[in-house]
Amino acid sequence: MRSSFERSDRFITSIRRRTGFSIIEVLVALLIAVMSVFIMISLLTFCLRVDHTSSRIAENLRISTGLIESGEASKTTISIEIDGVTIPGSLIKSEYGLDGSGKKLIEFVRDNL
Repeated sequence: MRSSFERSDRFITSIRRRTGFSIIEVLVALLIAVMSVFIMISLLTFCLRVDHTSSRIAENLRISTGLIESGEASKTTISIEIDGVTIPGSLIKSEYGLDGSGKKLIEFVRDNL
């Protein structure tokens, strides 16, 4: 027959083995943390690139709008006909965008009658 001391010693040993984390659990948790940080950094750099690009496009659009308002943009005299009514005026064009994307800001200005 076993003594109560042997049973309690075995019980304490089994408790000691169950406390704490195994190396696999620690490595999995570390892998998840590293992947999360990497994903967050990638997302941050992507957002910064998009923000920079949109700021450049907005600045080019402001410059193009300024050229149209100051009259420095290219101007073409045209007449537009809508439902049999002819409207004389000028078509003002100014290009904007990044790296020659070919975007144009166009405004029709009606001539004074």
